[in-house]
Amino acid sequence: MDSIKFWTEGVLTIPGADSLRAAAKMMHVKDVSSLLIVDGKKPTGIVTERDIVVAAAKDLDFDKTKVVEVMSRNLVTVNINDSLTTAQNLMLEHKCSHILVVDGNGEVAGVASLSDLTRIWKNRNSVRVLKFR
Repeated sequence: MDSIKFWTEGVLTIPGADSLRAAAKMMHVKDVSSLLIVDGKKPTGIVTERDIVVAAAKDLDFDKTKVVEVMSRNLVTVNINDSLTTAQNLMLEHKCSHILVVDGNGEVAGVASLSDLTRIWKNRNSVRVLKFR
């Protein structure tokens, strides 16, 4: 098992009733690639950069379209104690760019993106190259 933290803590959330423009602005200002949609504390979906791009390609009105209308509802999760490899395999299996990281109680501890995993793999491979020189 990899004992490396591969996710980002402090997941940003947005209500599903907010506009797509509000979501896009928040993602831009906070420099994140996804927002978790919650009903109370319960995650109900995730909106990603890809969802924003698809909405733009469909010429959706960003002021009238609600986040809930474009969010992905299929939330893929990985346990906080699972390995980096498990997270990678789940992302490949479900063809998703973001997965939720949950603790033993099922509470969201963070989110892992393809960028997070790529950064970790790059750093791990760099260390290996240095070891063999």
